[in-house]
Amino acid sequence: MLTDLSEYKGGGTYFRCLRKTIKLRLGQVLVHPGELYHKGIDITTGIRQLLICFLDGFDPQIMDKSDPKNDRTEYEKNVMVY
Repeated sequence: MLTDLSEYKGGGTYFRCLRKTIKLRLGQVLVHPGELYHKGIDITTGIRQLLICFLDGFDPQIMDKSDPKNDRTEYEKNVMVY
């Protein structure tokens, strides 16, 4: 994360399998398998800057069994800051 939490509102990465949105502090990195359903949450005010990197070449054998029919908008508001 390249931006301090005080510089924007909203944001984060929602993971359906966790039913949580993860927000990072300045300087932190989030690494996860692309197979997990995830999406960015809208920024409501301010500007968030981040660096995104994709790695390929390994198969973590992780299957995302989360079901979109069990998804709820309120789960996106279940925010964890690490």
